[in-house]
Amino acid sequence: EMALQNARANLQEQRQRVVKDSEILQQVQRALHLRNPPDRVECFDISHLGGESTVASMVCWQGNKPAKDSYRKYKLRTIEGPDDFASMEEVLTRRYARAVSGHQPLPDLIVIDGGKGQLNAAIAVLEKLGIDWRKQDIIGLAKGRSERRRGEARPNEEDFEYVVKPNQKNEIRLHRHSTVLYFLQNIRDEAHRFAIEYQRKLKRKDNLKSLLDEIPGVGTRRKRALLKHFGSLKRVREASVEELQAVTGITPTIADEIVRFF
Repeated sequence: EMALQNARANLQEQRQRVVKDSEILQQVQRALHLRNPPDRVECFDISHLGGESTVASMVCWQGNKPAKDSYRKYKLRTIEGPDDFASMEEVLTRRYARAVSGHQPLPDLIVIDGGKGQLNAAIAVLEKLGIDWRKQDIIGLAKGRSERRRGEARPNEEDFEYVVKPNQKNEIRLHRHSTVLYFLQNIRDEAHRFAIEYQRKLKRKDNLKSLLDEIPGVGTRRKRALLKHFGSLKRVREASVEELQAVTGITPTIADEIVRFF
Protein backbone atom coordinates (compact mmCIF):
# COMPACT_ATOMS: atom_id res chain seq x y z
CA GLU A 1 0.00 0.00 0.00
CA MET A 2 2.82 2.39 0.84
CA ALA A 3 4.62 1.59 -2.43
CA LEU A 4 1.40 2.24 -4.35
CA GLN A 5 0.82 5.56 -2.58
CA ASN A 6 4.40 6.66 -3.22
CA ALA A 7 4.16 5.72 -6.88
CA ARG A 8 0.91 7.62 -7.31
CA ALA A 9 2.30 10.65 -5.50
CA ASN A 10 5.31 10.62 -7.82
CA LEU A 11 3.06 10.27 -10.85
CA GLN A 12 0.91 13.15 -9.64
CA GLU A 13 3.95 15.40 -9.33
CA GLN A 14 5.01 14.54 -12.89
CA ARG A 15 1.54 15.11 -14.30
CA GLN A 16 1.12 18.41 -12.52
CA ARG A 17 4.16 19.73 -14.31
CA VAL A 18 2.31 19.53 -17.60
CA VAL A 19 -1.37 19.51 -16.60
CA LYS A 20 -2.84 22.24 -14.40
CA ASP A 21 -5.29 21.34 -11.65
CA SER A 22 -8.04 23.34 -13.33
CA GLU A 23 -7.55 21.35 -16.54
CA ILE A 24 -7.77 18.06 -14.62
CA LEU A 25 -11.04 19.13 -12.99
CA GLN A 26 -12.44 20.06 -16.39
CA GLN A 27 -11.43 16.64 -17.76
CA VAL A 28 -13.23 14.94 -14.86
CA GLN A 29 -16.31 17.09 -15.43
CA ARG A 30 -16.47 16.19 -19.12
CA ALA A 31 -15.76 12.46 -18.66
CA LEU A 32 -18.37 12.01 -15.91
CA HIS A 33 -20.90 14.51 -17.32
CA LEU A 34 -20.97 16.56 -14.12
CA ARG A 35 -22.87 19.81 -13.64
CA ASN A 36 -19.79 21.66 -12.40
CA PRO A 37 -16.04 21.05 -12.14
CA PRO A 38 -15.45 18.94 -9.00
CA ASP A 39 -13.53 21.60 -7.12
CA ARG A 40 -14.65 20.18 -3.75
CA VAL A 41 -15.04 16.41 -3.51
CA GLU A 42 -16.07 14.32 -0.49
CA CYS A 43 -15.44 10.57 -0.57
CA PHE A 44 -16.68 7.95 1.93
CA ASP A 45 -15.28 4.53 2.82
CA ILE A 46 -16.52 1.83 5.21
CA SER A 47 -14.04 -0.54 6.84
CA HIS A 48 -14.33 -3.44 9.28
CA LEU A 49 -12.26 -6.37 10.52
CA GLY A 50 -14.13 -9.64 10.14
CA GLY A 51 -17.42 -7.89 10.75
CA GLU A 52 -16.16 -6.13 13.87
CA SER A 53 -14.72 -2.68 14.66
CA THR A 54 -16.69 -1.04 11.84
CA VAL A 55 -15.55 2.49 11.13
CA ALA A 56 -15.97 4.97 8.30
CA SER A 57 -13.98 7.81 6.85
CA MET A 58 -14.69 10.90 4.81
CA VAL A 59 -11.84 12.60 3.00
CA CYS A 60 -12.11 15.92 1.21
CA TRP A 61 -10.36 17.12 -1.95
CA GLN A 62 -10.26 20.83 -2.68
CA GLY A 63 -8.89 22.02 -6.01
CA ASN A 64 -7.36 18.59 -6.73
CA LYS A 65 -5.49 18.53 -3.41
CA PRO A 66 -6.24 16.91 -0.04
CA ALA A 67 -8.03 19.25 2.37
CA LYS A 68 -7.02 17.40 5.54
CA ASP A 69 -8.66 19.89 7.89
CA SER A 70 -12.00 18.68 6.48
CA TYR A 71 -11.30 14.95 6.93
CA ARG A 72 -13.73 13.16 9.24
CA LYS A 73 -13.68 9.74 10.88
CA TYR A 74 -16.72 7.93 12.26
CA LYS A 75 -17.20 5.19 14.80
CA LEU A 76 -20.49 3.52 13.93
CA ARG A 77 -23.11 3.95 16.65
CA THR A 78 -26.12 1.99 15.43
CA ILE A 79 -24.67 -0.86 13.33
CA GLU A 80 -23.72 -4.33 14.52
CA GLY A 81 -21.93 -6.65 12.11
CA PRO A 82 -20.72 -6.08 8.54
CA ASP A 83 -23.63 -4.15 6.97
CA ASP A 84 -22.06 -1.72 4.49
CA PHE A 85 -25.40 -0.30 3.32
CA ALA A 86 -26.62 0.50 6.85
CA SER A 87 -23.18 1.83 7.78
CA MET A 88 -23.16 4.14 4.77
CA GLU A 89 -26.66 5.34 5.67
CA GLU A 90 -25.59 6.27 9.22
CA VAL A 91 -22.42 8.08 8.12
CA LEU A 92 -24.03 10.07 5.31
CA THR A 93 -26.90 11.05 7.61
CA ARG A 94 -24.47 12.33 10.23
CA ARG A 95 -22.46 14.26 7.64
CA TYR A 96 -25.20 15.81 5.51
CA ALA A 97 -27.62 16.61 8.33
CA ARG A 98 -25.05 19.31 9.11
CA ALA A 99 -25.31 20.56 5.53
CA VAL A 100 -29.10 20.77 5.82
CA SER A 101 -28.80 22.76 9.06
CA GLY A 102 -26.46 25.19 7.29
CA HIS A 103 -23.35 24.35 9.31
CA GLN A 104 -21.43 22.93 6.34
CA PRO A 105 -21.77 23.34 2.55
CA LEU A 106 -22.49 20.51 0.17
CA PRO A 107 -19.53 19.47 -2.00
CA ASP A 108 -19.49 19.71 -5.78
CA LEU A 109 -19.14 15.92 -6.00
CA ILE A 110 -19.89 13.06 -3.58
CA VAL A 111 -17.96 9.83 -4.24
CA ILE A 112 -19.17 6.54 -2.76
CA ASP A 113 -16.83 3.54 -2.68
CA GLY A 114 -19.08 0.92 -4.26
CA GLY A 115 -21.52 0.12 -7.02
CA LYS A 116 -25.24 0.60 -7.62
CA GLY A 117 -26.31 -0.78 -4.23
CA GLN A 118 -24.15 1.60 -2.23
CA LEU A 119 -25.04 4.52 -4.53
CA ASN A 120 -28.79 3.89 -4.14
CA ALA A 121 -28.38 3.73 -0.36
CA ALA A 122 -26.64 7.11 -0.47
CA ILE A 123 -29.38 8.63 -2.64
CA ALA A 124 -32.01 7.37 -0.18
CA VAL A 125 -30.23 9.25 2.62
CA LEU A 126 -30.15 12.49 0.63
CA GLU A 127 -33.86 12.14 -0.13
CA LYS A 128 -34.63 11.52 3.55
CA LEU A 129 -32.72 14.67 4.47
CA GLY A 130 -34.56 16.72 1.86
CA ILE A 131 -31.53 17.19 -0.40
CA ASP A 132 -32.40 17.14 -4.11
CA TRP A 133 -29.88 14.60 -5.42
CA ARG A 134 -30.92 15.44 -8.99
CA LYS A 135 -29.13 18.75 -8.51
CA GLN A 136 -26.19 17.18 -6.66
CA ASP A 137 -23.41 15.30 -8.44
CA ILE A 138 -22.94 11.92 -6.78
CA ILE A 139 -21.22 8.81 -8.16
CA GLY A 140 -20.11 5.35 -7.11
CA LEU A 141 -16.62 4.04 -7.92
CA ALA A 142 -16.61 0.27 -8.16
CA LYS A 143 -14.41 -2.60 -9.29
CA GLY A 144 -15.41 -5.28 -11.76
CA ARG A 145 -14.05 -8.05 -13.93
CA SER A 146 -14.37 -8.62 -17.64
CA GLU A 147 -13.48 -11.60 -19.79
CA ARG A 148 -10.82 -11.18 -22.43
CA ARG A 149 -10.11 -13.77 -25.11
CA ARG A 150 -6.72 -14.22 -26.74
CA GLY A 151 -7.08 -16.41 -29.80
CA GLU A 152 -8.11 -19.91 -28.76
CA ALA A 153 -6.87 -19.47 -25.19
CA ARG A 154 -9.24 -19.89 -22.26
CA PRO A 155 -11.01 -16.72 -21.12
CA ASN A 156 -9.02 -14.56 -18.76
CA GLU A 157 -10.62 -12.19 -16.32
CA GLU A 158 -9.31 -8.64 -16.34
CA ASP A 159 -9.88 -6.20 -13.49
CA PHE A 160 -11.29 -2.79 -14.30
CA GLU A 161 -12.85 0.11 -12.42
CA TYR A 162 -16.00 1.92 -13.40
CA VAL A 163 -18.30 4.73 -12.35
CA VAL A 164 -22.05 4.45 -11.74
CA LYS A 165 -24.43 7.40 -11.69
CA PRO A 166 -28.07 7.81 -10.57
CA ASN A 167 -30.70 7.05 -13.21
CA GLN A 168 -28.05 5.88 -15.66
CA LYS A 169 -28.21 2.24 -16.67
CA ASN A 170 -24.80 1.90 -18.26
CA GLU A 171 -21.62 2.21 -16.25
CA ILE A 172 -18.85 4.60 -17.27
CA ARG A 173 -15.64 2.69 -17.88
CA LEU A 174 -12.49 4.75 -17.62
CA HIS A 175 -9.22 4.10 -19.42
CA ARG A 176 -6.76 2.29 -17.16
CA HIS A 177 -4.17 5.08 -17.33
CA SER A 178 -6.48 8.05 -17.69
CA THR A 179 -6.15 11.24 -15.66
CA VAL A 180 -9.81 10.94 -14.64
CA LEU A 181 -9.40 7.42 -13.21
CA TYR A 182 -6.24 8.47 -11.41
CA PHE A 183 -8.07 11.46 -9.91
CA LEU A 184 -10.83 9.22 -8.50
CA GLN A 185 -8.52 6.41 -7.40
CA ASN A 186 -6.30 8.82 -5.52
CA ILE A 187 -9.25 10.15 -3.50
CA ARG A 188 -10.78 6.70 -2.93
CA ASP A 189 -7.46 5.19 -1.80
CA GLU A 190 -6.92 8.07 0.63
CA ALA A 191 -10.39 7.46 2.12
CA HIS A 192 -9.51 3.79 2.52
CA ARG A 193 -6.15 4.59 4.12
CA PHE A 194 -7.73 7.05 6.55
CA ALA A 195 -10.40 4.51 7.59
CA ILE A 196 -7.84 1.74 8.14
CA GLU A 197 -5.61 4.07 10.15
CA TYR A 198 -8.53 4.95 12.46
CA GLN A 199 -9.55 1.30 12.76
CA ARG A 200 -6.04 0.26 13.80
CA LYS A 201 -5.90 3.06 16.36
CA LEU A 202 -9.14 1.86 17.97
CA LYS A 203 -7.88 -1.73 17.90
CA ARG A 204 -4.66 -0.74 19.67
CA LYS A 205 -6.69 1.04 22.37
CA ASP A 206 -8.88 -2.04 22.85
CA ASN A 207 -5.84 -4.31 23.12
CA LEU A 208 -4.22 -1.95 25.60
CA LYS A 209 -7.31 -1.82 27.80
CA SER A 210 -7.80 -5.59 27.76
CA LEU A 211 -4.16 -6.21 28.75
CA LEU A 212 -4.22 -3.85 31.75
CA ASP A 213 -7.61 -5.23 32.77
CA GLU A 214 -5.99 -8.63 33.29
CA ILE A 215 -3.78 -7.35 36.12
CA PRO A 216 -5.35 -8.13 39.53
CA GLY A 217 -6.22 -5.01 41.46
CA VAL A 218 -5.91 -2.60 38.51
CA GLY A 219 -9.31 -1.08 37.83
CA THR A 220 -10.39 1.74 35.55
CA ARG A 221 -9.09 4.53 37.81
CA ARG A 222 -5.67 2.97 38.36
CA LYS A 223 -5.37 2.08 34.68
CA ARG A 224 -6.06 5.70 33.74
CA ALA A 225 -3.56 6.94 36.32
CA LEU A 226 -0.83 4.60 35.03
CA LEU A 227 -1.25 5.66 31.42
CA LYS A 228 -1.39 9.34 32.34
CA HIS A 229 1.77 9.06 34.43
CA PHE A 230 3.88 6.93 32.06
CA GLY A 231 2.35 7.92 28.72
CA SER A 232 2.38 4.45 27.17
CA LEU A 233 1.95 0.76 27.93
CA LYS A 234 5.61 0.19 27.00
CA ARG A 235 6.79 2.49 29.78
CA VAL A 236 4.39 0.85 32.26
CA ARG A 237 5.89 -2.55 31.38
CA GLU A 238 9.45 -1.24 31.88
CA ALA A 239 8.74 0.53 35.18
CA SER A 240 10.21 -0.71 38.46
CA VAL A 241 8.22 -1.29 41.66
CA GLU A 242 9.53 1.99 43.05
CA GLU A 243 8.56 3.93 39.90
CA LEU A 244 5.08 2.40 39.90
CA GLN A 245 4.52 3.40 43.52
CA ALA A 246 4.98 7.04 42.49
CA VAL A 247 1.63 6.83 40.69
CA THR A 248 -1.42 7.95 42.66
CA GLY A 249 -3.38 4.94 43.90
CA ILE A 250 -0.66 2.33 43.25
CA THR A 251 0.24 0.62 46.53
CA PRO A 252 3.42 -1.47 47.04
CA THR A 253 1.32 -4.63 46.68
CA ILE A 254 -0.26 -3.48 43.39
CA ALA A 255 3.13 -2.29 42.08
CA ASP A 256 4.60 -5.70 42.80
CA GLU A 257 1.61 -7.35 41.07
CA ILE A 258 2.14 -5.26 37.93
CA VAL A 259 5.86 -6.05 37.73
CA ARG A 260 5.23 -9.79 38.17
CA PHE A 261 2.43 -9.68 35.56
CA PHE A 262 4.72 -8.26 32.87
